[in-house]
Amino acid sequence: MSAFFVSTHHIDVLVSAAIDLEAYSGPPRIERVTHHRATQVGQMLLAENLRSMLARYPRGAGTDEADGYQAAVDSYQHRFYHGVRLTAAAHAVSCYDYQSCEHDAYGTSQAKAFVEALRQAILRKMPGIDAEPWGIDSVEQAQATTIHPSRLMRPG
Repeated sequence: MSAFFVSTHHIDVLVSAAIDLEAYSGPPRIERVTHHRATQVGQMLLAENLRSMLARYPRGAGTDEADGYQAAVDSYQHRFYHGVRLTAAAHAVSCYDYQSCEHDAYGTSQAKAFVEALRQAILRKMPGIDAEPWGIDSVEQAQATTIHPSRLMRPG
């Protein structure tokens, strides 16, 4: 895998979506992402992304480039974007997760908890999600989940 430092704009979109969707961040404390906490949450996400990069590319530690990234973390100020599309938020959170997972502690980090909370908030707001079956127990139900339910694709 690889890792890159996501932009502050990327973080702005994630945090804005979390505010709009009333998502939570945590641990150590589970709190709703709000305008008041937006900069703090964004700095946490950027710091986690930087940890991932330095774990993936340890020779980068202590370089001018790494110092520049740390300066971006330290100086981050959230810029709110109202009404982030669900598809854009879903893609942005997947990208962030991929770029930030390169160190061993990521799975139990506050950033990973934020990622999962935002994913769940996105799912809860998807149009039609409540009409979908919770369990799929038959061929008919499986076919009904496809774009063309009358066509059963058979391996060729």
